[in-house]
Amino acid sequence: MSARGGTTRAIEAGEREYGRIVALKESFGFIRCGARLETQGGARGRGGPPREAQVFFHASEFHKELANRDKPALDPGDVVKFIVGPSPKGDGQMNAFDVQKCEDDEVKPRVEREDTFGCVSRTLRGKMKRDAYGGRLVYNADNGDEVGEGSTAAPEGESQVDVEAMKTEIEFSGADLDDACRLSKLHQGVLVRFTLSYDPYSRAMRATNVREAFPQAKDKKTEGGVGAESDDWKRDKPVVEEEFGVISVIKSGYGFIKCCSRSKDLFFHFSELAEDADSAKPGQEVRFVATEEPRRGQLVATSVRYAPKGSAVFATVDERPVRGICKTKLMFSKGFSSSRDGGDRSSKPHGVLELTRSGEAKEYKFTRDGLLDARNNPREGEVVQFCVRTDKRTQHESACKIEIMRFTGKVTSTKSDGLYGFVEHVDQGTGEVGKAFVHGAEIEGQARLNVGDELEYALQAGRKSDEYTAKRVKIVVAAPVDANAIPSRSESPRMNRESQFSGSQFKITKGPDGTRGFEMGRGKGLAEKAAALMSQLKIDACVFVPVAGVSSSASLVDADAVHIDESAVADAA
Repeated sequence: MSARGGTTRAIEAGEREYGRIVALKESFGFIRCGARLETQGGARGRGGPPREAQVFFHASEFHKELANRDKPALDPGDVVKFIVGPSPKGDGQMNAFDVQKCEDDEVKPRVEREDTFGCVSRTLRGKMKRDAYGGRLVYNADNGDEVGEGSTAAPEGESQVDVEAMKTEIEFSGADLDDACRLSKLHQGVLVRFTLSYDPYSRAMRATNVREAFPQAKDKKTEGGVGAESDDWKRDKPVVEEEFGVISVIKSGYGFIKCCSRSKDLFFHFSELAEDADSAKPGQEVRFVATEEPRRGQLVATSVRYAPKGSAVFATVDERPVRGICKTKLMFSKGFSSSRDGGDRSSKPHGVLELTRSGEAKEYKFTRDGLLDARNNPREGEVVQFCVRTDKRTQHESACKIEIMRFTGKVTSTKSDGLYGFVEHVDQGTGEVGKAFVHGAEIEGQARLNVGDELEYALQAGRKSDEYTAKRVKIVVAAPVDANAIPSRSESPRMNRESQFSGSQFKITKGPDGTRGFEMGRGKGLAEKAAALMSQLKIDACVFVPVAGVSSSASLVDADAVHIDESAVADAA
């Protein structure tokens, strides 16, 4: 490992350096040093820009800031300061000691001099601006400003710049070029202007905003004619729109981006990443330009930069709420879906809502994420309100922000002493008056219905379009009840609402036709008919008296001693 060349100040023994956390394990980790470089390729000798070297550190070297040694308060990508020294094992390796976490502002470059003149001594390597590296330029470190102290104005001509006095060499890369500067213009010997800054992280002077000091003027001979510098070649270029996405996969030297407006993920190389490659991780929102690769003709992501949180939007939501009916209930399941769902284990369980608009029915699928409250999962037939969500990648529409509609109405009539009845409400959205059937089993707390009770409930559609049943009923305001009123059948345990709906033994059965409940009053009059039939049977039986003079061994059955009433026999027959 060697320190950065150029104007890098030498690292003294025991002096602190800066770096970023690369990897963390249970009791150790690795730091990428900002001021130490190593060549890429290893034994293979492949070319490429030098990269920051890594050093090992033990968790005990961070113990001064730890409340719990087993769980270091560090994350990959954090900036730390440390001291590099030989390993205690004596294996010739270098380790980091006394590791301390620091903020990004502590390693922020500080501007030393603006509009500094220099001369390119070695051109940049690379075909693209972002991945170009290895450039060098020389400048005069003693004379701070060739034009005058504190002045930022350019000299009148190149002759006023003293190139021979430029002895100090500094490195720069394609990322340090000004946005308006073209890579092909920086040939060897070209005069440039740049901003001189000191970077505490790399312990070196940096040249940023590098651009031509004296841009070449247009040739009047070719102006308006045909040629490389003519107006015919200066046509307006199409505006390249940036796209947004999220990094989905990170590999060694490349990755993939999940695009907001494309169905397929795009490949990108780290050379197109304008940020620190070590800080790239899945889930990071980025902005990029989709470019067709010339060799294979495939779309790839170029000019990849980090984007603020919330920039990647994968779907648009129409905030205008609409009404619909739940057609298929969402069945919650743990883990992956079974093979009964078609074998697609990646698909989430979903329900279906039906929206009827202009006589046409349209269905929208929804998942658990689409519910405003996961505890209020709509049942089949219930009236719901939702918004339409459109996926920008597939243009698929689904339902979101789903909630069960609640209505408030009053009980207009009751049957069977409050066992069931009807309730009317006014729709706040349409202003129409609606009517619904309500059963006592749907009331929270299972109380008796009375005319005038104010209820809050959901609606479930029936077989016909104008039939609704009240579900999830709550009594908001109970109507006053006359305590002196004599109930018609108060002694009947069947009509005692408190005992009928108490406990968990109450169950609504299903009839032979599949409907819920049986018709009330089916057994009415059976007891009266049974009593009438029994009254027709008239049996006049006498008390049994043993016959005198008959021994106990004799037969107790004596035909002459039995008296039969012929009228009773005739009535029985």
